[in-house]
Amino acid sequence: MRRGVFVTVIVGVAIVAVVAAVFWRSKNEAMEVLPPSAKIETRIVRGQSLDPLIPEGAEVKIAFDSESKVGIQKDDVVAVRIGNAEDPLIKIVRGMPGAKLALKKVSESTWNILVDDKVVRNSEGKPYMVGDSGYRMLSLYINDYKGVIPANAYLLLGDRPSGSRDSTAFGLVDRSDILGKVIR
Repeated sequence: MRRGVFVTVIVGVAIVAVVAAVFWRSKNEAMEVLPPSAKIETRIVRGQSLDPLIPEGAEVKIAFDSESKVGIQKDDVVAVRIGNAEDPLIKIVRGMPGAKLALKKVSESTWNILVDDKVVRNSEGKPYMVGDSGYRMLSLYINDYKGVIPANAYLLLGDRPSGSRDSTAFGLVDRSDILGKVIR
């Protein structure tokens, strides 16, 4: 009888620990500390490259930070300046500095993007499929940097598996071009 009580107590403690860990992680992720220099702006999403993750017309809050660049992590949604465009693009960080970058041929003119030997997938779990132009663009980086995303460079993609105006079109993005992070 004592053994049953002991097992019940251990299981109960384990459940409480798991619930506490999940609550702590969720609370801390939601309450990310922004630097005092961060300026929060609400923007309307124009375009469908992040649909269905963030649909066209949705309002998002962006923490713009020119000093410390709010900590960027894989799968973050960021605002990025490309060229002389007036409005920033909003893209998803799919590859970080130091990660392995490769392409895997799946048909005559279609390739999957691989980061750290795993097929990169969108928010719905669908693999990104790039055509000839995306292959040529990303191959430049793969060849020049021996298959590793260089320091201060990021692979930024839309949420459409067939591609959008993202790193498959304009290449890896330097950290200095990332203006801020979408905090929704």
